[in-house]
Amino acid sequence: MKEASLTTATASVNEPNQAVADNRTRDAAVLIAIFLLFWGIYLATGCYQRNPFNAHVYLAYSLLRGRFDLINPPGYFETVQTAGRSYIAYGIGPSLLMLPCVAIWGMDFHQAAFMAALSTGAVTIWSSTLRRLGIHGQARSLLTVSFGLGSLFWFYGGANGTTWSLMHVTTVFGLTFAIHETLGKRRGWLVGLAFGIAVLSRQPALLSLPFFAGMLWRDDAETAGRRVNREIWFFLGLGALMAFDAFYNFLALRQPFRQRLPARHPGDDRRPLSNVGNFQLQVRRSKRAYLLSAAAGKFARFSLVRPHHGRL
Repeated sequence: MKEASLTTATASVNEPNQAVADNRTRDAAVLIAIFLLFWGIYLATGCYQRNPFNAHVYLAYSLLRGRFDLINPPGYFETVQTAGRSYIAYGIGPSLLMLPCVAIWGMDFHQAAFMAALSTGAVTIWSSTLRRLGIHGQARSLLTVSFGLGSLFWFYGGANGTTWSLMHVTTVFGLTFAIHETLGKRRGWLVGLAFGIAVLSRQPALLSLPFFAGMLWRDDAETAGRRVNREIWFFLGLGALMAFDAFYNFLALRQPFRQRLPARHPGDDRRPLSNVGNFQLQVRRSKRAYLLSAAAGKFARFSLVRPHHGRL
């Protein structure tokens, strides 16, 4: 009699555990299917082609050989020239992520396919985040498809693997990963690294710092008493990447906190811009003049504005 009751009790305990395991397996299968589906879509819509503007592959290749300057970069790369060496003029976050891949495939690594994988990873993480927010069924499916195919993210993630698109996709991937982690185990070091990769790709991502700090600080029954530890690990992970970026800036510009810019702005070969910040007025005027001049050249009846460099 006792043995029968014990067996019944054991079975009743194992049933919930088995249900949880089945749900996890089913959800993992759904996420894998989402990844494969969107990766195929992004590859088919443009990322299957190799792109010659693969400066981040060059940087990853150099880092693996103990160098911070680009090794024999093509002349069409936008670079910062310092002491006869060429440094990348963009965020270095994507290069850090692709280090293991470049270590295997070298300079033949397919940057566009990598960008498609990052884009697909962001969509997959977004779908998992919806589940953590309690959104299931058709609503979760619609929001996943809307993010992956119904927004500008498809334009970047499934385009052609250019350097600028890769930085945008890497930023979205890092932020999405960090948000997903803050809704889960909230490991501060992991949130800090993901957020740091986003910042090292697109600096405006730093504006979301209060959100992540607040999400890690918030208290509940599962994380009571561990807020300070999470905050410390978060800033350690973020600080490590920011310190590396500052060191790279020091090598390229001899100043750790100055924005890197190409030696010359596209469309204006008369004035070097590597010694000014990205938000300086002269840079913004130059960009505005260049864009308006290009528009005037395309439209024959562009009579309302007659742009001229330096007179806007």
